[in-house]
Amino acid sequence: MNTTILRPSGNTALERYWEDYSTLPESGAVLYPPAATAVRFVRLVELETALVDTPLAHTMRVQATGLPHEAAVRMAIWNARGELASMDGWDVAARLQDQFFPHSHRASLPWRGMDLLRAVDLTSSEHGATVTVAAPPATSGDRPQLMRLADRVAQLTAAHL
Repeated sequence: MNTTILRPSGNTALERYWEDYSTLPESGAVLYPPAATAVRFVRLVELETALVDTPLAHTMRVQATGLPHEAAVRMAIWNARGELASMDGWDVAARLQDQFFPHSHRASLPWRGMDLLRAVDLTSSEHGATVTVAAPPATSGDRPQLMRLADRVAQLTAAHL
């Protein structure tokens, strides 16, 4: 017998997402294979600083379907349970990778999960979850600047072209 009791507010977002699933449009967000993801341009230490901000799970409304949207809902649930606050960027990416890409379970670096975080940030207008990283300062005396992960990936991709 399952004795786990979940707070009702923690699962409301996921229940609502699945109830609305058939009526929502499909997201156009693209996920890349690990070898092709532009997230690899971001320095590892920057990715470790990734911070996820989600709306409250009991008020979250998702406006499209797809892996980034379901990931955003699940992160809102983790936030409602108090789990997200103790996770760094790699922890979140690894947990997302284990959840959505089981064949990549326990990869040395969770690139699929990190690319999913990029896609979550890219589609934030459709669910409200954002991901920020601490980008290196412009000059040595400055502090690192907080930057959205999708913007940082786009910036570094443009620099590599």
